[in-house]
Amino acid sequence: MTKTIVTFIWVISICFSLSADDRSTDALIIEGKNLIKKASTNYSQKDFIEAESYFERILQVDSKSWMAHYYIAFIDEKISHTYSADKEKRAQYIDKGINHLERAVSLNKKFSEGYILLASLYNLKIGITPNEAISLSSKAQGALKSAKKIDPENPRISLVSGISSYYTPEVYGGGMKKAKQSFTTAVEQFKNYKNINATYPEWGRAETYSYLNQIAMKEGDLPLAKEYYQRAVLEDDEGVDLEGMFRSYLTLVMPRILPEGGYIKNGSSLEVALGPDTYDIYYTTDGSEPTVSSNKYVDPIVIKENTVLNVRAISDTVRKSIIMTGNYKIGEPWPAKKISGTPGIKYSVYGNLKSMSEFDIASPVDQGVSEKIELRNKRGSYGVKYDGYINIPVSGEYIFYLYAVEDAQLIIDEKIIIDNSGSNLQKKERSFQLFLEKGAHDITVKYIHKDNNNDALLVRYIGPDIPRKIEFFQQLFH
Repeated sequence: MTKTIVTFIWVISICFSLSADDRSTDALIIEGKNLIKKASTNYSQKDFIEAESYFERILQVDSKSWMAHYYIAFIDEKISHTYSADKEKRAQYIDKGINHLERAVSLNKKFSEGYILLASLYNLKIGITPNEAISLSSKAQGALKSAKKIDPENPRISLVSGISSYYTPEVYGGGMKKAKQSFTTAVEQFKNYKNINATYPEWGRAETYSYLNQIAMKEGDLPLAKEYYQRAVLEDDEGVDLEGMFRSYLTLVMPRILPEGGYIKNGSSLEVALGPDTYDIYYTTDGSEPTVSSNKYVDPIVIKENTVLNVRAISDTVRKSIIMTGNYKIGEPWPAKKISGTPGIKYSVYGNLKSMSEFDIASPVDQGVSEKIELRNKRGSYGVKYDGYINIPVSGEYIFYLYAVEDAQLIIDEKIIIDNSGSNLQKKERSFQLFLEKGAHDITVKYIHKDNNNDALLVRYIGPDIPRKIEFFQQLFH
């Protein structure tokens, strides 16, 4: 009897604290949103947990509040990021959020926001359980498809799609170009989008501008990057020293990952090096955002399983570099072709080209066969493409290196493995590991020279019985 009375009093106290002034569930949800905003300002785990407890009390009063389920999931996603170094705890909160969202959309099948956040959490979980990537990716795409049927102009659909593309290399179906299109669409949609009422979520504007800022930085368009950065900050806070913050933002050097991704033989491992050592570098291996609480880089990182590696240089709470990502997958060797031919590789020289896509429509002004992949000693603006085969002498893992100070691409077996062009342009040596079967493999190299003195192109590899980087011209044929 005593236990029953205590329980009754506890429930009455909850109901009184939430609805003593006859507030509706909507009013309680709006108050809860303010608690989330407070927690987000300082990104306080304690405040997030308190906000979550508030929404759980709302469910005690109104068990069918799909919006309460939604905001608990929203908070769970935030809390998961505070456990970037604890994969198990992070997964626990993401799974909890997924369960609440599945409950939300079952209560209201027309709740597009529930499907959007569900897709976001599915994508986050890929970084923790990459062996489930295919299944989770399919679920994420299905959730976004459901959201689009309900609310096709919702900008958060475009934002979540863009984030997925941003962290997925082009070789895996993503890439900066695809991400930029989605983020640009989101910006336009946000201009005219109005929520159904004040209980609905309002997140996304600052995130969209933040990602566009990072892309503009990679493209080298600093004025545009500054504009996006200012817009991102203004979505969150007023009265910030934008000029000072932007100058600090620019001082951090973008971290390097060597190799930047690739395929690994089952049972093998790959050592990944990070640099430079100008600032402290932090990394995660579950796809989450690196913070000062994440792993600090000291020694090479050993990769033995499917891994999404995120890397960031951090000086303080303001001075952070953009996040660089490397994707590594366990897989079977890429099959070889049974082809023989003549030594050397075909080349085609083109006139003034401005982008890689123009190689497919322009007519060459010169063609021939070259012993190796090298510059054609042309003056002015031009493009050159090499096409042929590379003979892989022994089945195994090979790291390919592409050094170019202009736009360049390295394509193996019709897949772009290194893209140093457009929004991906980085004036340094880049690398990617492949697991290749012995025999012939297609190879294409594209290079665009833009009429300046910085003209350089070098393609090399290392592999079984090849301990240092060398040019592979002796293995080229057509």
